[in-house]
Amino acid sequence: MTRVEWVTRAAVLVPAILASLSTTLVNYHVREPYMDEIFHVTQTQTYCDGKFGEWNPKITTPPGLYLVATCIAQVLSTLTGSKLSSGSIFCSLSALRWYNCFLGFISALILIELISDLHPTTTKDKDSKPITSRIRLALHACCLLAYPPFFFFLSMFYTDVGSTAAVLLTYLLSRRKYVVASAVVGAVSLVFRQTNAVWICFVVAERIIKSYETGRLDPRADLGPEIYVPTTLANLPKSIVHLILASVKRLPAILYHLAPHLLVLILFTMAAIQNGGLALGDKENHTLALHLPQTLYFSGTTLALTPIWFLFSARDLLRGLCNSGVLTVCAAALSATAIAVAMIFKGTIVHPFLLADNRHFTFYIWRRLLNGFRGYGRYLAAPVYVVSLVSMCAQLAKSTVFRSLLRQVLLFGAIAAVLTPSPLFEFRYFITPFFLMYVHYKPASVVEGLAQLTFSLCVNAGVLWIFLYKPFEWGDGSEARFMW
Repeated sequence: MTRVEWVTRAAVLVPAILASLSTTLVNYHVREPYMDEIFHVTQTQTYCDGKFGEWNPKITTPPGLYLVATCIAQVLSTLTGSKLSSGSIFCSLSALRWYNCFLGFISALILIELISDLHPTTTKDKDSKPITSRIRLALHACCLLAYPPFFFFLSMFYTDVGSTAAVLLTYLLSRRKYVVASAVVGAVSLVFRQTNAVWICFVVAERIIKSYETGRLDPRADLGPEIYVPTTLANLPKSIVHLILASVKRLPAILYHLAPHLLVLILFTMAAIQNGGLALGDKENHTLALHLPQTLYFSGTTLALTPIWFLFSARDLLRGLCNSGVLTVCAAALSATAIAVAMIFKGTIVHPFLLADNRHFTFYIWRRLLNGFRGYGRYLAAPVYVVSLVSMCAQLAKSTVFRSLLRQVLLFGAIAAVLTPSPLFEFRYFITPFFLMYVHYKPASVVEGLAQLTFSLCVNAGVLWIFLYKPFEWGDGSEARFMW
């Protein structure tokens, strides 16, 4: 590994180091478990006492985070010659937050490896010199790590950071052909969050397509270029049918190549059936639903939190739209907006938590924007959602990996499958979809990357300042703080 490669990988740790500062401030100002930390911390401390048979029925996700934190605490206790218990310093609230921040460092290392795998730089790079290209990769990773909801929860003891790291590592190992290891890490990701089963399915589907592209699954197979080159909406159904029929013909070979991942999915399905659903606890407040606007909320949030990337890509987007003809663009825009309005009209779900909990930013976004303007705010946002979705597709079209429309449908389908079943509008749910979307984008120029990174860090600083220094009294008399 060259010195430049070492430097670019080290640069990715900058957001994680800033998260360490954030964690220090949070531990100093917020000395009691806050929000969902109450459940996560108490359950982990129960494990620290060796009571692995006890479970809080209010917790909805599996114990992955608690097990990892307990293992880290046990190692540290062993090294210091002390006995681990719930009262141990290694199982305190501040320590547990630091363990989560440590998972952020691991996420940074995984992310730069995944981005380097997806966007390899060589001396033949026509866009820039190799050293500049590696700086662009590092900036791309830093921008992802500085994504405001993800960055905020690096300093809290929540499941999101560990869950995202496990999904990214599952994908990376799969791309590097470590199939068994990928399946094992995929199983670990399910122990963090149940919806990660969708991302395992995504990895499986991506492996099938990639195997056909390279001829590795069957060298004699000829599925046609529509499988892996840019396709149009007109021949997309043909491409999907072609892929399905070819996969049926080669089912034994596919099962052989994907057996580890499929075994994980089968075991997960059996466990979900045995449990009577995906949520482990508090099932009455966490039932599955068909919440169609969730993907629209995701697109709007993405546009709001990555405006620099959007502005720099707007020129190419407008040029492409102009080349398509005014009438065609207008008809497509009106049709897409009409579909978005129909999704909002028929599929909007207002969860009781959204209306009752004014500690989350989503409370105010719903009350003052989406449900504002006499209830028409949600419909007025439809064109914004469409513009953001079009921008995402345009960015993916420039990617060397996800240029195919078939792959884009696969990615958007996975995002919809993760988000749509949840009736609650919450920014945490967008973290992993955002990472899996933007990791495939072609890394922006150094100027664009620095501008977006600066914007994200400013947002993070503002949110952290509000969280730490603008507390307020909640309805029950306790101290409350604003957060994502």
